[in-house]
Amino acid sequence: MKNISLILFTIIILSFSLGCEKENLTSESIDLNIKLNYDGAPLVFLKDVSYPDGRTLLFNRLSFFVSDVTLFQGSTALKSEDVKMVNFNNSNGELSKALIGKNVTFSGFEEGEYSKISICIGVNSKNNQKTPADFKSNSDLSDQSEYWAGWNSYIFFRAEGFLDANRDGTKELGFSLHTGSKDAYRCFEMPINLEVKKGGTNTVNLSMDAKKIFGSTKIFEIDKNPQLHSLTQLPQVIELSNNIQGAFKVD
Repeated sequence: MKNISLILFTIIILSFSLGCEKENLTSESIDLNIKLNYDGAPLVFLKDVSYPDGRTLLFNRLSFFVSDVTLFQGSTALKSEDVKMVNFNNSNGELSKALIGKNVTFSGFEEGEYSKISICIGVNSKNNQKTPADFKSNSDLSDQSEYWAGWNSYIFFRAEGFLDANRDGTKELGFSLHTGSKDAYRCFEMPINLEVKKGGTNTVNLSMDAKKIFGSTKIFEIDKNPQLHSLTQLPQVIELSNNIQGAFKVD
């Protein structure tokens, strides 16, 4: 009986040790430092910039969710379970802060060298089928203002501001471009050269050019769709989501 107890105790200790070892293997974090630009220059909210057709506009908000951040090491892929909101409201009110960018942290990686990263804009299906009430208050997904009850979806991306629609010098047209639903979820891959070190500051520097969300060869018709809030506007939501996907690059 004594021997059996000793064997069981040993098995429990080994199981606990292996479990801890596995957890520690994926305990490292990375920071995404994201700078928000417009036509290659830092975007400062409430400052005039040019729409692709030359009209004047300004932004007073831009934010989005990031999900399924994945690092690739050869054929091995490690994906973070974190979903984070990237909100530039407090960081792009002045040039000095816009130059610093916004930092968001994702956990669940191992030490090592990685050559590629995948990032998704929006809330992944696992979490998007839930509501803010399903999450603890310290989660970015607990914010009721970031959820579209009518769409049964989080708001994946927001860009808001004002446009001088008739070129008279007054920015009279308010725009509120929101995306959401599974059709708007977008992922993209980019090459990186990242060494994740234990307990270190592991940073991937990215930038997003907000001008590209309006398109280039085909310009988003903001006059016809200044507010994206209806299920009938899904084609426009998809168009905007496709443009957003191409607005990021590694710095």
